[in-house]
Amino acid sequence: MTMGKKKLRTMDLILVLMGVVLLSYTVVVLIGWMATGTEPGVLTTCVFAVCGFECGVMGWIKTTKEPTNKSKKLKTMDLILVLMGVSPFGCI
Repeated sequence: MTMGKKKLRTMDLILVLMGVVLLSYTVVVLIGWMATGTEPGVLTTCVFAVCGFECGVMGWIKTTKEPTNKSKKLKTMDLILVLMGVSPFGCI
């Protein structure tokens, strides 16, 4: 049984990149905080807000995306029903 390589999709790549950016940002801010004693609160809020918003948008896209095969099958079935004289919506 051979398992093929799974292709890395765009959203997966963005999530990995976002994780690396957030981790590196946190480490750099921690080092800067230890050196200076201050932390950039507004910048930290903005960075995490933008990344959270991006993750929310990607989650919304993933949940509302319609599979193409299902869509094609439904359109084909609707066309067949219309050609047979039956309304696909249950009423004429």
